[in-house]
Amino acid sequence: MLFCLLSRHLLIVFGGLKGLESCLEGDETIEASDPSELFNYYLNTCPSQGSRTIRTEEAILITLAALRPGIIQSQTDS
Repeated sequence: MLFCLLSRHLLIVFGGLKGLESCLEGDETIEASDPSELFNYYLNTCPSQGSRTIRTEEAILITLAALRPGIIQSQTDS
């Protein structure tokens, strides 16, 4: 999952135990029904994790490690 970021800003959003889909269902103020409608990139950084849930602190480290090469590359390109 290596890609170059096209912007100098980055927002990473983590869903709850039931994912971002459940968060959207519970928020009546958001018109989108699919998280991919709200974000430029919608990634599952922990596919085939082998367990039902993953702790947020684990997901943060895994995600930042996966995105780090792209972030560094975007800094050197600008």
